[in-house]
Amino acid sequence: MLTDLQTHKLTRAFHVADANHDGLIKRDDYEHHAERMAAAFSTPSDSSAYATIHAQLMRDWEGVRQFVAQGEDQVTLNDWLAFFDMLIHSPTFETWVTTYIDGSFELWKTVDPQGPTDGINVERFAKFYSAYGVDADAARASFAKMDTDSDGFMSRAEMIAASRDFFSSDDPSAPGNWLYGEI
Repeated sequence: MLTDLQTHKLTRAFHVADANHDGLIKRDDYEHHAERMAAAFSTPSDSSAYATIHAQLMRDWEGVRQFVAQGEDQVTLNDWLAFFDMLIHSPTFETWVTTYIDGSFELWKTVDPQGPTDGINVERFAKFYSAYGVDADAARASFAKMDTDSDGFMSRAEMIAASRDFFSSDDPSAPGNWLYGEI
């Protein structure tokens, strides 16, 4: 069963994913994120990079549709919370976290091919999260909390740890709680 803190964080993630704020996550929310991701990184809509961004986010949507919504065309908050309750208590959770971060790395390589390949700096992080409606200042504050060695760069290992904390930790001081902004 999800704790109050986990429920709070996962509800925040749901609202970040719900781009049009209609209380449901649907394909058009993922379409919106693809458009905003391209805009944040000045990626032309007629480019191969845009096609890659769009394709990856549509794959993400299909995964959410199949696993969270069980084939339905929309995800409710209750669906979302039930899925993550099951996931964080399953033996596949660690694999899911790693896959989640590696998917982010693939998007970063597409939208910012000149950027770092082994992690993320604060500016890339802020641009990336702007596609999900997270304010740049809030993203920078989140980055500072999750950059646990304070070197101005989050490595893949730091990102995995932050994601693990966000989705599963019940520790209110866990750095990963800040993944989608202040909790």
